[in-house]
Amino acid sequence: MTFEATFASALSFIAMSILLVIYGTLDVKHREVSNKYMFTGIVASMIIVIATGRLFEQPLLHITAILVMILLSFALYRLGAIGGADIKSLLIIGVLSPGIEFAVWEDTILEGILVSGLEIILMLTLGILYWQLQGSNRPEKNVVPLIPFLLLAYLGVQLIAFL
Repeated sequence: MTFEATFASALSFIAMSILLVIYGTLDVKHREVSNKYMFTGIVASMIIVIATGRLFEQPLLHITAILVMILLSFALYRLGAIGGADIKSLLIIGVLSPGIEFAVWEDTILEGILVSGLEIILMLTLGILYWQLQGSNRPEKNVVPLIPFLLLAYLGVQLIAFL
């Protein structure tokens, strides 16, 4: 893995971070994110990856990340561990920012698998820790807004490029 910062990677990183901040805020306030926000995010993501050429430069990375996100998200959704907005947010990451933005890996398939899996694991781990720390102050529905933790996981994984 070698460090590499480009305009396209910076744009993807900034756009993904902004989307996760918006989605995370809505998740905390309302415990759901409207499909119109998600649709806007996926359209913006597609425009960015197509306009910057990233989709065509690294198609295997995008395909791998999206497939991993779909498979893991569906399994976790069926288990009741995540909700619909979490799934959609993970898929948007797979489209817009599927790997480590400021690094180049030799094996893009491995990057897509490891980065996607790590982001999901970190999101769930942070969500579980938050839920446990809530103790008797847990909301009645026991619904933990996971998108803010997905933002933290995303930012944490992106920091790997700077190590």
